[in-house]
Amino acid sequence: MRGPAMLPWRTWWALKHLLGYETMVSTRRLARVAEYVAAAAGRPVPAGKPVVGPGAFAHESGIHVDGVLKDPSTYEPFDPAEVGLARRLDSGAAAIVDCLPRSGIEPDSSLIPDLLARLRQCAVDLKRPLQGWELVHLYRKLQEQREPTGPPRA
Repeated sequence: MRGPAMLPWRTWWALKHLLGYETMVSTRRLARVAEYVAAAAGRPVPAGKPVVGPGAFAHESGIHVDGVLKDPSTYEPFDPAEVGLARRLDSGAAAIVDCLPRSGIEPDSSLIPDLLARLRQCAVDLKRPLQGWELVHLYRKLQEQREPTGPPRA
């Protein structure tokens, strides 16, 4: 018979999330363990790997982003931090409105449509989602372009 420490992690997960048991098993390093095992095997963790893949908590569709911001349980069965990951919001006006305030910027709603268009074009050009700092950089460039230059007119 297996002792409690020998149960598969999926069993601990089910006990915790489905039955509400306190398992005293830390899962916060699960993604790091998966990366370690993958590196030892000479293979990357697949982006779409459930629970521990780098894309497991990435949301690109505008409606998904909006849903996750309103209620994370809509598309996430548990908090990504439980396995050592973070949520990634890659597109949509809702992602912009969420990201900029976390960077200390109160977004000008009149700039959002242009920013969204630039964000999408950059993602296509780079063939990857943009990171938060890149979004902030795009927003600041757009702000600079919209600000009037020169002395005020009389």
